[in-house]
Amino acid sequence: MRQIILASSSAYRKKLFEQLQLSFTTYSPDIDETPLENEPADKMVARLSLAKAKVAAKRYPDAICIGADSTACFNHTIYGKPLTETNAHQQLTQFSGHTVRFYTSISMICHNKDYRYEKTHDIDVTFRDLTPETIQRYVAKDQPLYSCGSVKAEGLGLALVKHIRSEDPTALVGLPVLDLCEELIRHGVEIV
Repeated sequence: MRQIILASSSAYRKKLFEQLQLSFTTYSPDIDETPLENEPADKMVARLSLAKAKVAAKRYPDAICIGADSTACFNHTIYGKPLTETNAHQQLTQFSGHTVRFYTSISMICHNKDYRYEKTHDIDVTFRDLTPETIQRYVAKDQPLYSCGSVKAEGLGLALVKHIRSEDPTALVGLPVLDLCEELIRHGVEIV
């Protein structure tokens, strides 16, 4: 079986991948994730996802290398990981009662097989009306400091949400597993 590399340092992406019960290696690509000037959110996640996969593919040219990236966009502003509780409070206060578009991109490369796959998902998340107390309790309990848009969709973050529109529910967590499975199966990887 061809080696599989998950080019990510995200514990959430790793946990999603582990659910497939496949042998894989994680590799943390060291790339600059700064948005380019006037870069749309969907183009940014596609560029970063591909950059992560490319860095891994240079090191592992025979492997299937998988990169992914996510962000949130609201009122023409890009929101990444909050990194602090204050930023998480601010993001969630802005999102309260509104629909926020999240983008997750997946890229898969195998240099020696001349293989490349890319897809970006858009996920519309409608938030409930959130009180400052609800936000404070959520941030204290779930600590979403390293989750795009301050929402841990794999945790308590779903309690903040009224509605999600997505063709792949795992895309909100940061790794579109439906695409991943389809592409791996297409390349002869037995999952089940």
